[in-house]
Order: sequence, then structure tokens, then C-alpha cells
Amino acid sequence: MTAVQKRRLGFQLAAALVGLGVLGLLVWNVGVAEVAGHLRQIGWRAPLLLLPYVAVALCDAQGWACAIPRTTHARPAPLWRLSLARLAGEAINNLTPTANLGGEPIKVYLLRAHGLDDRAIHDAVQVIGYFNYITRLADALGVEPEDFIQPWGQ
Repeated sequence: MTAVQKRRLGFQLAAALVGLGVLGLLVWNVGVAEVAGHLRQIGWRAPLLLLPYVAVALCDAQGWACAIPRTTHARPAPLWRLSLARLAGEAINNLTPTANLGGEPIKVYLLRAHGLDDRAIHDAVQVIGYFNYITRLADALGVEPEDFIQPWGQ
């Protein structure tokens, strides 16, 4: 195992321990009995609560996969790896007071660890950012869709 791999493994273990510590702190703060009571109330359906979020995460990761240029020298990132990088970044964004920016370096770190080069990450960020900007701008200006686009549910 090289020094870089050892450092990466140490970082991953430290991050996992910090995550488990934060989870334990939250459960302790709320109360173990109260958390257990809510889980008993939900019952076997508890995992079903996560399905919509999993679907959104997979769709977002697929969007990332489409935005990463195929001309890059890096190997293609599998969907599961993109999903985990996205979830790790979103967890940091949601748990820290960083105005939804704290998890972005984590996403870049995880994508680099998979082998994507800076150019591929930059190109994907440019495409995703421009798409989000134009979509929000069109929505704010009240731009109507073209006639050939069917409304949802029809």
C-alpha cells in the first residue's frame, strides 16, 4: 500500500468515525427511546421513506454522468460512485453551516480519487451550472415551454 493510499484510507476511516459520532450525538440528543418509538411506529415501511430520495440521487448522478465529457482520458465513473460522491457532498452541505458550498470540495475530491482529471470535472461543472442558471432564469422570467412540449400528466 502506497503512502497516498494509506493517507486516503486514513481520511476515509476518520470521516466514517466522525459521521458515526455525529449520528450518535444526534440520537443521544433526541433520545434513544424517542427515536426507537418513531421507528416502531413507522415499522417495516421505514426503508420505503428513502426511495424517493434514492431515485432523485440516481437521476442526479446520471445527469453528472451525461455532463462529464467522453473525450477525457479518465476512465468512466460508474453510476454508484457518482451517487456516493453526490450523497457525501450533500451530507456535508446539509450538516454544516457553509451555505451549501462545503460539500462541493468533497465531491471534487471523490471524483478525483476515482481518476477524473480536473478538466473533466471543470467541464461537467460548467455544463451543470449553466443548465441550472438558464433553467432558473427562464422560470423567473415566466418563459413558457415550446408548443411541442407536453405538460406533465397529459
